Amino acid sequence: MNNKKKIFCLQGEQKRGKTSTLIKLWEIILAKYKNGLSDDYVQLFVDAYNYDFVGVITDVEGHKIGINSRGDDFNWIERWNKKLADNNCDIIFCACHQRGKTIDAIKAFEKIGYKVVFIPKEIIEGEKKQEQINKKQAEELLQQANL
Repeated sequence: MNNKKKIFCLQGEQKRGKTSTLIKLWEIILAKYKNGLSDDYVQLFVDAYNYDFVGVITDVEGHKIGINSRGDDFNWIERWNKKLADNNCDIIFCACHQRGKTIDAIKAFEKIGYKVVFIPKEIIEGEKKQEQINKKQAEELLQQANL
């Protein structure tokens, strides 16, 4: 991966599995790179009711990784992605809608040196199948980030 910082943003409407996919990504990264060591990551925000979260993993293949699942409101995106950028995250995984101010909030990070990559959220009928798609897409996010 080059030195440019990157944001990988899952795009989709509400209730499409963006948060579930990002939670799965968090779990995969911790299992793959951290071997259960809790001192290498911090959750900056956890919403017990909506399952949204924001967290930082300090060293994944030499990169600081930030994950923000709060993608349904541009104010949340702006606030929490800024917090991740301020924490010097090289790679940020986040979520947004497919149109409107949430996209603008993500694109604004290009001005501070992030390359933005939008990824459509895959959906499929059936809860079990959707869980499989979420896991597959979480693994694909890691591949796209060269991790």
